[in-house]
Formats: sequence, C-alpha cells, structure tokens
Amino acid sequence: MEQTFGHILIVEDDPLLQQQIAEILSFEGYSITIAQNGNEGIEKAIALLPDLILSDISMPDCNGFEFLEKLQTNSKTAIIPFLFLTANSDLESVKTGKRLGADDYLLKPFDQEELLVSVKNRLEKSLKTKSVVTKEASKQIEQIRYTVSTAMPHEFRTPLSSILGISELLRDRAKQYKPSKISEYSEMIFDAGKRLERLLENYVLYTQLSIQEVETPQRKKEPSIWDRTESIEFELEEIIEKVAKPYERIKDIEVSVSETPIAVNPELFRKITFEILDNALKFSEVGTKISVESIVKDTFLYLSIKDNGIGMSKVEVEKIGAFVQHNRDNQEQQGGGLGLTVAHLLASKNACAISIVSQIGSHTVVTIKFPIDFDNEGD
Repeated sequence: MEQTFGHILIVEDDPLLQQQIAEILSFEGYSITIAQNGNEGIEKAIALLPDLILSDISMPDCNGFEFLEKLQTNSKTAIIPFLFLTANSDLESVKTGKRLGADDYLLKPFDQEELLVSVKNRLEKSLKTKSVVTKEASKQIEQIRYTVSTAMPHEFRTPLSSILGISELLRDRAKQYKPSKISEYSEMIFDAGKRLERLLENYVLYTQLSIQEVETPQRKKEPSIWDRTESIEFELEEIIEKVAKPYERIKDIEVSVSETPIAVNPELFRKITFEILDNALKFSEVGTKISVESIVKDTFLYLSIKDNGIGMSKVEVEKIGAFVQHNRDNQEQQGGGLGLTVAHLLASKNACAISIVSQIGSHTVVTIKFPIDFDNEGD
C-alpha cells in the first residue's frame, strides 16, 4: 500500500455508508473524521479545517447544500475542497452544488476505485493551489517587511532628531534659560514625541492590516450591535481640535454634516477621519479652507473632506499606498505617507470604503462611505 496523507471529513447520516467510506480511505492512509449531519459537520470543519470534505446532500436538519453554503461564509472553510456524495444526478442539483462552490460530485452507488480517484484528484489540485497561494502570500509579506524596514529609519529620524537635539540643549544649558524658554522647549519635545508615537502606531497598524489583507483578502468585518457612532458632529469637534491645533488651523476647517447615526465604532470613525484630515492639513496652505460635509444616500452616509491644496494627478491617486510621498523634493512631509493607506485598509476591513478625486494645484476630495445604523436610528 502506497502511503498517502490528508485529513478528510465525511458528513453522512447513513452509518453503513459512513463505515464503508471511512474504511476505504483509512486503508489508503488518510486521516478520517465523521459527522452525522450538516450541523455537526460545520462545527468539525471549523474546528479541524480538514483537507477535503465528503458530504451527502440528503440529510436531516441541515442538508448538504445548506452545509456547503454555511462553510462558504467563513474565509477559512470556504477554501476547503468539497465533494458531494449523492444519489440524485439531475442537472438542477448539479447546478446548485456548483453555484455554491462544490468541486465535484460522486454518484451513489460508487465503487472503491471511483472514490479513491476523486479524492486523490481533489487533494492534488488543492495542494497545488495552496502552494501557489502560499508562495504569493510569502512574496507579498516579504515586500511589506522590506518596505517597512527601509522606510522606518528615515521617517523616524526627523522627530527623533528634534527630541535629542532640544533635550541636549536643555541638559547642557538649562541654567541659562528663563522658565518661559524651558517651557517652550519642553512643548517642542512633547510634540516631537507625539509625532514619533503616531508614526510607530501607524507602522504597526499598517503591518498588521497588510498581513491580514494577504492572508484573508475577502474577509470583511460586518458591523455589530456595538458598532455605532451616535453623533459624527460631536466626534468631529474633538477630532478637529486634536488634529488642527498643531497646525494652528482650527478656524480653517468648516463642518456641515448630518446627525444620522452610522454603524461604525466611534474609535474607528475617529482614526479614519483623523488621518484624512491630517493629510488635508499637511498638503494645503494655512488660511485655505478645508470643508467637511456629508450626504445620506440609500443605506450609506458619505463624508467628504475637501482641501484646496497641492492636489494630485490621476496617476498619483492610483499609486497611493504606504510610504508613497509625492513632491517630497518640494515639500517635506512627516508621517511616512501612511495616513491614507491606513485609513483605506481600516475602511475596507470594516464595511466602509474610501474614494479620492484630485486635481494638481487645485484640490483633493476624499470621500468615506459609512453604513447607516438603521436598526438603532431614532432610539
């Protein structure tokens, strides 16, 4: 007997057929787990993540189609090869199974050779697919690692130099300075420290989100009952105070927004909006207006942030990503170019979306699409 490997979950309510299939596959070297019905199959598939699932269609409580449909909603079980065992060979059943994601059908009654060939083919195809996906994922993760490792030293140097330079002055000449000057220098050290802290947080967040995007690109977090921002106007007041004060530009920001509750956690709303507002302030002149407006359309609230700054070309907008900083020779930019990238990744993972329209030398408009909290609206 040739030694083979693979963990197979058999979902079948007929005890005799269960035993026959398990004995055939066990003899060939496969590891076998049995489930009596679809509901038990779901639990075991999620817990064990087998290499292949063999499932009957006609089962009580949760039939094969329902079982497969539920597996497809989980990013980890959706990629498991799925083989239906059925006595029903009509075209409609085959179409339904294919539409739901079944890889193949094995018609009852089947002989031992048919079963083994089908199982072997499905597992070999799955192994090749996993190998390709793993190589591509490794390549992307390596690119993330390279980008972070090459960009971090440069971006951290500016605030770190400020902290070290000013603190050295205080250390060596503190007795020569008046209290007001010491207070001024202390404030400068604190501001540089906060910039460094934010840089570090964004680098860590970017790395985590990027790796999640590689490993589970199709998985998005659906809003829960706890994800609710009651008043975006109230949240914006605090965000503007925090983000615009260092630029001395609080009066440059004009707000006109709806009080429609959104199905987004307030912390997430603050982070996304802060990063986009900071970008708008960074790339526009003091005294030019930044408008924050919202409209409600269908089941979404669209929050637009428009600056009248340096703008970007269509090509630059398309290339926006981590650490991409346009016109760096003409304008020093703190923050590593991470703001929009982190905001975009956070939005895409939380049932939101971000779009950008820009024109060089004129303006940039960033629009965030938030789901409306209809279930709790008006509570």
